Amino acid sequence: MPGYIVTGTPRSSTDGGTSHADVRPKACRSLWDARARASTTSVASAWIPIARSVFAPPSQSLTFTSYGSGGAETYLASLDKAVDACSSLSFLASDGTRATGDVERVKNQVALGDASVSFRMHWKFDQDGFKSDTFVLVTTVRVGEATVTDVADASVGSQLSASKKRAFIPKVDPDMLNSQVAALRRAQSH
Repeated sequence: MPGYIVTGTPRSSTDGGTSHADVRPKACRSLWDARARASTTSVASAWIPIARSVFAPPSQSLTFTSYGSGGAETYLASLDKAVDACSSLSFLASDGTRATGDVERVKNQVALGDASVSFRMHWKFDQDGFKSDTFVLVTTVRVGEATVTDVADASVGSQLSASKKRAFIPKVDPDMLNSQVAALRRAQSH
């Protein structure tokens, strides 16, 4: 991936699983799981943390997931439905408090693969007087019986105005994502 470096150890799983976060309402769980690299219906998955070669937020991870016959289409449809059903969700933060995040669909983010879903999550933290906002853009692209999910996280201090926070979306690099979609397509044709 020209212009990117691997920032951690790649990992893989053959059990899909779910994230360990306590997410409410349950109808929103699949959105959090997509962010956390988990899919209960997958056959196998692999993920890798990446960053641009030059300092440029956000931090990102790519997750490649394979499914049984019809599973990828069903999974993407469930994400699509959850985005429509969940305008907000709550989860247990690392400090044990319950945080609430807003969720909204992001249209026209990518036009790759067989189908795609993009959504933005946003929540605020106030830890010992330090206030920050976390923005996460999750983009899942289906190619045949597999998906690639790009999760872009950006945290900013409270210096952004309320209107800029409402409009802020971490950026997806369409060239990088397109190269990964093409790699998935090639892998499935063999």
